[in-house]
Amino acid sequence: PSVKPRLLPKHVMLQCSPYYALKYTLDLRSLPKKSLLTFLAEHCGDEREGDCLRFLSSKEGSKELNDLIYSRSLTLIEILSLFPSCSPPFSCLLQYLPRLTPRYFSVSRISEHGVRFVFNHVTNIR
Repeated sequence: PSVKPRLLPKHVMLQCSPYYALKYTLDLRSLPKKSLLTFLAEHCGDEREGDCLRFLSSKEGSKELNDLIYSRSLTLIEILSLFPSCSPPFSCLLQYLPRLTPRYFSVSRISEHGVRFVFNHVTNIR
């Protein structure tokens, strides 16, 4: 799909594939902002699903938003699974996804004895 340059966030290159954008520049695992939920509501085929997303993104729906999405750490993919009639256009969805930031460490194992971390160590060799 052709995307007008002004619609792309600065962190998405103009000439890249959707695969590249999703894998290397956009964070699909972050918690969604209310503006993303409002956008998704506009693209639901089922009116009840759209109403639910609009409610979750409203002041009145803050408790339910916390209970349903934030406390369970639901991502965009999981939200789309919960609202199957939601089919946002990819080119517009790009505006609502945050930049993928580097992970300086990862949790590699959690046990009763503690947590084990893995760190990235980069050395600039010239």
